[in-house]
Amino acid sequence: MIKLLRILSLLFITTCLSAPANAVVLRLDLVSQINFITPGSPLDSPSAPFQIGDAVTLTMFYDTEATDMNSGGGEGFYEFISVTSTWGDYTFTATPPISPAPFTTGFSLRDQPPDSITSQDQFRILDEAPSEGGGLSAAAVGGLELMIMEFTFFDFDGTALTSEGPPLSLDFSDFEVQIGNLFFGPDFANVSIGPVDGTITVVPIPAASWLLLTALAGLAGLRRRY
Repeated sequence: MIKLLRILSLLFITTCLSAPANAVVLRLDLVSQINFITPGSPLDSPSAPFQIGDAVTLTMFYDTEATDMNSGGGEGFYEFISVTSTWGDYTFTATPPISPAPFTTGFSLRDQPPDSITSQDQFRILDEAPSEGGGLSAAAVGGLELMIMEFTFFDFDGTALTSEGPPLSLDFSDFEVQIGNLFFGPDFANVSIGPVDGTITVVPIPAASWLLLTALAGLAGLRRRY
């Protein structure tokens, strides 16, 4: 058995070292503040976990090798790895469902050339409640369930994006319109943000490393079992 494990280890390591090492995980951080809460709604209460002026943050991890789930549709749509966002004292997470549905969980990019009839670039992050097929996980506020989280950015000059693929960098000052909302059901009362600042940090993680860690973990389990 030990000999078999050694052979399998060698095969795994050989495969890992020969795998392409260009997979990169990116971290996108957004910072803003709340500037609107639907008046008269349960969200507009001194006991609510967020108030106008509170800080808003969002951290999204995604992969440069993410597959376009809308290939050929004119707008790239990609699955993120995870999202964590805080609005005042309200924090929630979002992860892709097992069977992701386009335009339900993920981020999208539409890159339009500046000389096209419609030169508008768009970058969007979207997640919906599990009942809609998304992976949003959040507590209710004032008896209202969080239904949708969205961040949408528009550049009317068509110069903010350079491709429909997952962006390695973005200058958020290039987007003339910056929208961020939390929509709570059933009447879609919302919490909105003001201007957004954002950064993207590239975190190189070679594909071989992922494979090697997975392989070693699996082999360790086999060794304990046998």
